[in-house]
Amino acid sequence: MPWSIILLLSTMIILHQSVSGNCSEENDTIRITYTGNMGVVIESDSSSVWIDGLHRFYKTEYQQTPAGFIDSAKRHSGHFKSLQWLLFSHVHSDHFNASLTKEIAVANPEIKISGAGQVVDSLSGTHFTNAWNRNGKLNTDNEVVEIEAFNLKHTWPARHSHVQNLMFSVILNGLRITHLGDAVNDDPAYQLSAFKDADVLVIPYWLLLNEEGRTLMKTSKAKKIIATHIEPNAKPDIALRNGENQQVILFDVPGEVVEVL
Repeated sequence: MPWSIILLLSTMIILHQSVSGNCSEENDTIRITYTGNMGVVIESDSSSVWIDGLHRFYKTEYQQTPAGFIDSAKRHSGHFKSLQWLLFSHVHSDHFNASLTKEIAVANPEIKISGAGQVVDSLSGTHFTNAWNRNGKLNTDNEVVEIEAFNLKHTWPARHSHVQNLMFSVILNGLRITHLGDAVNDDPAYQLSAFKDADVLVIPYWLLLNEEGRTLMKTSKAKKIIATHIEPNAKPDIALRNGENQQVILFDVPGEVVEVL
């Protein structure tokens, strides 16, 4: 859906998150950095998790992962110096590329990878966890980062009902960050704590383009909503706010970052 559509959102402030290179390096600071399309790396000083971050050029309307992020992940440097998990919401080529994922896994064999069964192509030999139908924790409470995964229907089910889309919830330093993948407006998963009690939501922007989606966002206690999956060069210029307590941030340029703790 093009961004030329006029959005009459009288109660929302959406902020365009500018690229920042001066985030503080305090202990326990959690940063979320945009890596293209719906790709985000969630990092603290002790751990990082990369969601939907490895994909090549697919179509012009999708922002591919810049080579710099991929190179840094291979070297375990920068945002990825403490990389523990690679998570993929679903198998589509604007969210996942098997050969790139295998390259990262070969360079860093201790990294764990998770997605639905449809994501396992060419990933044999890696620490892969099939998250489809798990609907709960993927790892133990005594690890630095907790990962939860829940089935959540892919948008446009008339065409994509076969696609196994996952909602991942990352709990790091007591903060819950939930990534919806290519989500629909209505699903039982939105009644779960992973959504309702999230501190931060990472969503596809189309959930803000209709009243049903905007109302859905208000059922979560999330203070920050990060809108992604924005077409490159679309230049969204919207300043809105989702109620009294929800800040909405647009991520559309790789490298944009926000501190959340």
